[in-house]
Amino acid sequence: MLSGAANAQTVTLPAYEDTTLRGGTYQHTNFGSTELVTRASRDETYIRHALLKFDTQNGIPAGVTITSATLTVTVKGGNSETRTIAALCVPESFWEHEATWKRRSSTLVWREAGGTMDHQHATATATSVPGSRVTFNVTPMVQEALNRTRRYTRLMLVDGGASSKGSLRNYHSNEAADASQRPKLVVTYGRASAPPAPPAPPPPAGGTTLRVLQWNIASKDDATGVVNHLLKFQPDLISLNEIYKNGSSDNRPQEIVDLLKARTGRTWYYHWAQISGLSSGVGVAVLSRYPIEDTDTHLLSYGRSAALIKITVIGRPVHFVSTHLDHKSSSKRLTQVRELKSWLTQFAEQRIVAGDFNWYPGTPEINEMASTYYDGWAVAKSKGKATSAPSNPNGNTRNNRIDYVFYSKGASALSLVSAQTTDRISLSDHRAVLAVLKVN
Repeated sequence: MLSGAANAQTVTLPAYEDTTLRGGTYQHTNFGSTELVTRASRDETYIRHALLKFDTQNGIPAGVTITSATLTVTVKGGNSETRTIAALCVPESFWEHEATWKRRSSTLVWREAGGTMDHQHATATATSVPGSRVTFNVTPMVQEALNRTRRYTRLMLVDGGASSKGSLRNYHSNEAADASQRPKLVVTYGRASAPPAPPAPPPPAGGTTLRVLQWNIASKDDATGVVNHLLKFQPDLISLNEIYKNGSSDNRPQEIVDLLKARTGRTWYYHWAQISGLSSGVGVAVLSRYPIEDTDTHLLSYGRSAALIKITVIGRPVHFVSTHLDHKSSSKRLTQVRELKSWLTQFAEQRIVAGDFNWYPGTPEINEMASTYYDGWAVAKSKGKATSAPSNPNGNTRNNRIDYVFYSKGASALSLVSAQTTDRISLSDHRAVLAVLKVN
């Protein structure tokens, strides 16, 4: 619902999804069909966090400035104490009727049990009086959400005070019979009287090149050897498959970016996704020498995933993805490619997709990908700009050409300069493939 004068717009958004997370013996129980609850306790079985999501992605235009944003929840009841409740932003997506203390969906786990929470944005006082309103000033939180690629506002209400039975507080959810008691987010944005923002400077004449490397490292733990090989090709963006991460003490992506920084003098950044959506194990990673502005992870059918980052290159937004498709079934890979392409349509050009697709050109799954994405090696080969060892004229990355760097046919600012397959080394049973793209 919109209202407001000519110089501003105000929108009232209902909770798109909401649920309560409860630990201990309830850690696997979903509460998506009940009221929202907060409670502080030393015993996880009694802790409750209230989790909410608002559709600021579609409810508010992109690029606006938020002048105010107020979250209101209505008390349904609770025990006697007056409590201070904190609102913290939640960086991971969740599903209302699947989220639990341990999982954000039936197949994806929270990075932190109890719901992954980022920094605190606001606090408010909650009494136990039924019908009383609890309001939070979440203006910076909503602005942060709108500055991301996925512009949903997700937040957690947490009682961080002393453990107490009296801290129990119940709030009406988005399923309350009385709509006026449901959670709401009131956002005011923009001013018509404000001067327009200056136009972005044009890209420099001649553009710049972006060196994109794809490599399945076959789960090797020799980070130094991996980095030695990577640096031979001076990459800007790297897609790695079969790369492990098992907590902070065994974090291969972090070890590699630390070594890259030590060797190049530049800070490197990464985003990792476990191959089937878990919090640890083998997965895919995207590495970038450009600061990462946003990330996303998408779970594909049959236990595979994709990791995405957003960067900016000479003023152009670039979305870069790494994936690793099923290794046994053509029909499964075809399904995964279709899911991958559908998911990527929500992200702006320019889009680059790299990964181990586990099958060769001309097959249904690769033809499906190539219907809307250029195959970097194939384009380079057609231009006489593809380089490989004399014994490998077709650019095979394993027994055939199964590793790819694709770029979208809608990416008007990207063009292919050259491509190269590397020599195979003992670290992996895959060769890496490099595509050099020009960004205009």
